[in-house]
Amino acid sequence: MLSVEPDILTDLPWGQLLVNGLALGSLYALTAFGIVLIFKTTRVITFAQGETAMFSTFVAFTLLTAFQLPFAVAFVLTMLFAGVFGALIERVVIRRISTTTLLNPVIVTVGLSLILLGAAGWIWGYEIRTFPTPWSARPSTSARSLSAS
Repeated sequence: MLSVEPDILTDLPWGQLLVNGLALGSLYALTAFGIVLIFKTTRVITFAQGETAMFSTFVAFTLLTAFQLPFAVAFVLTMLFAGVFGALIERVVIRRISTTTLLNPVIVTVGLSLILLGAAGWIWGYEIRTFPTPWSARPSTSARSLSAS
């Protein structure tokens, strides 16, 4: 039989867990919304959505680190880049896919995904990087966490 110490349940940071769960669920919902939006407008199931987001994130990373732009400016420029990049992919790749079979768009978007992964690795390398924070100071650590206790 499984026994649980009574303090374990009361010591968990429930507020922080709730905020983390809502944030992660929001990311899943936005991803699903993007997939549905792309499918409804193009009638193509795309497997390169994550890689296009990754590529745009690396552009933002470059604007913040190499060019030392303020976060708000880098954000706006990255959104503009993502829009132009997405439109370019739609015009050059997605529109030219023959949708006679369901497999054609899948093969092309998986190939696009691999091309974007390779290009990002070639341009920015494969090492793990820490994305800069938009806040200049670290939050105070005097508070335990976001918890109800």
